[in-house]
Amino acid sequence: MNRLTTAFALLPVAFATPFLQRAQTVNVVLRVNKVTSDSAIDVWNESKSEVLAQACSRSLKSGSFESSPILFTVDEYGAGTLSIGTQTYTIHDDPDVSGGIICGRIASPSELAISCDVLIPESLQLRSLSKRDTQDCFAGSPVEAFEEPMECGFRDGCEIGYSNIRSFSIGWSASLSAASWITGGFAVESSIETGNQFPCRGEAYDYFAVWKKMGQTAYTVQNGDYNQCSGFQKSGSPFVMWSPNTNNRGGNFYCVFSQQYARNIGDQYIDKSDKWPGGP
Repeated sequence: MNRLTTAFALLPVAFATPFLQRAQTVNVVLRVNKVTSDSAIDVWNESKSEVLAQACSRSLKSGSFESSPILFTVDEYGAGTLSIGTQTYTIHDDPDVSGGIICGRIASPSELAISCDVLIPESLQLRSLSKRDTQDCFAGSPVEAFEEPMECGFRDGCEIGYSNIRSFSIGWSASLSAASWITGGFAVESSIETGNQFPCRGEAYDYFAVWKKMGQTAYTVQNGDYNQCSGFQKSGSPFVMWSPNTNNRGGNFYCVFSQQYARNIGDQYIDKSDKWPGGP
């Protein structure tokens, strides 16, 4: 079975708050589709297993949050502010810069994601939403770092891009030792160059890096021997092969902000969990 395996993970972060009463922790996530301009705010419980509130907007001001609305005011890279009630913070991973919060963000040409753990008063009565009450707010890979992380210092407008970014070669992989690489009939390559044509822009005190999603296809293969007389004789068990998609279909560059998540040049990972098709 064919399936693109690309990774776009939201960032778990901590959030400080000035509330001087008993508090509860919730995870507030903003997602933006830059192509369609669709946006969504999701409020999750601390374990991120239940949705407590939702809005198809960059603000949430209904239900329990009617008197303490949540508002994201951000640019294309996710830089900006997060307001909860009358308190406004700068979105940043340094509490001394932000005014007390720690946030992580990911920005690509087509997507934006910001995730914050927030302390809110226990007096806000929150209940999990049923599947019927949740909305689909949006119309219808290994990832690798390409540049040493940049720290902006006190200046605005520092940038990574073009001549600063290095290109890497991403090759195929398999869950067992393969006799050789095969396409399996899919539009894939044995290896592909990442390229280096994408800029990321930071603001004062930002720490960030350029990453890229590399689209891959997972498919089941089988080792064996073949001759004209007996045909193909299987050897061992079937296993999964992952190969880069031709023209990196399903992949793209994006910008990652915060010291904890920028990582180092050449770092990479691929999602090979059982949730992706391609297994025996």
